[in-house]
Amino acid sequence: MDTTLRLRRLGLVGAAAIAIATLAGCVIPAPAPSAPQTSEPPASTQPPVASDPPASDPPASDPPAEAAYELQNDDAAAVVWSFEPVDAQRVDTDSIGNVADPGQQLVILHLDGQLLSGSPDFYYQFTVQAYDPATSQTIGLSSASSFYAEDDLFTVGRQESFTNADAIFQLPEGWDISNWRIVCNETGEEWVVQVPVV
Repeated sequence: MDTTLRLRRLGLVGAAAIAIATLAGCVIPAPAPSAPQTSEPPASTQPPVASDPPASDPPASDPPAEAAYELQNDDAAAVVWSFEPVDAQRVDTDSIGNVADPGQQLVILHLDGQLLSGSPDFYYQFTVQAYDPATSQTIGLSSASSFYAEDDLFTVGRQESFTNADAIFQLPEGWDISNWRIVCNETGEEWVVQVPVV
């Protein structure tokens, strides 16, 4: 009996071993993992668009403006102007109706100017004077500070360019108003000019 049980057990073990061997030969491969999901949209079927070329260096800044007027102070100065006295004109009153003192006359010198470099304030950067060539006497704007013209150089000269800015003077009657002297306060350069009287 024992032998019979033992043979049955061996038969069962043998059958099990055969079944395992059979299954091992027929292993079914696991399915390939699917591609991971991403949030990116599917690739376009259109060809890729070429990216913009890298930005080139910014263009060089514009060169300094060329002088527009006849006179110019040293271009190495901190403030450089191109400027020109245009003409001189006698007037009866200033822009607010003030008249000249007895024995005096009011005269406006018209000037054009263009800033080439630095900060504009022509009134303080240059000294503008009526000039007598015979005696070298000069009369500056400060002596006529109580008078004000419509386009007064005191204010208009703070612009980067101006035309017909008014420098207003009180000068003695009979003074030749065609001669003028302008000095650059920074460099000491000076110009003596004659202008038409209108």
